[in-house]
Amino acid sequence: RGTAAAPLRVLSVGRLHWKKGFDDAIRAVAAARDAGVAVEYRIAGHGPEREKLDYLRASLGVTGEVTLLGWQDQPAVEAQLAWADAFFLPSLSEGISNSALEALAAGVPVVSTRSGGMDEVLRTPETGTLVEVGDVAAMASALGGLTDPGRRARLAETGAAEARASFDLSRQARVFADAYRSLCES
Repeated sequence: RGTAAAPLRVLSVGRLHWKKGFDDAIRAVAAARDAGVAVEYRIAGHGPEREKLDYLRASLGVTGEVTLLGWQDQPAVEAQLAWADAFFLPSLSEGISNSALEALAAGVPVVSTRSGGMDEVLRTPETGTLVEVGDVAAMASALGGLTDPGRRARLAETGAAEARASFDLSRQARVFADAYRSLCES
């Protein structure tokens, strides 16, 4: 994938709100395309930025590369993750993104901005790719770096292992329960 015959398939999931940075993502896809990277980008979600994002797609000439899917239920999101070669989190402001954790757990490599707690999730370059918030050129470059299937496979394996080890729901419940017990004892 990621060749002219089979474009890199990229997915984002989230509310269409300015904090999610989808306008930067669309600009990055346009820049990647202009640099010769074949990309198909889908955004699953709805919200107040829909009209702005539609306008941006048209003005950048990426209506063929960027699809706004609208709201998707959990089975539809899972189907989109199965389709995707990469997950893109272009947020300006974020905690630890559940959708990025789901992507990692599903074995989908993640490109994320260094927003909120995402550097706790993508701790090393082997786990995923972090770029600075708003750096459209770095986002485009990161997407271009995922055209290598071998690199994607390595990132998918390491990211999935990290998601299972560090962010598993039962592990998180134990951590919170232990913290609560510790607070009660003090």
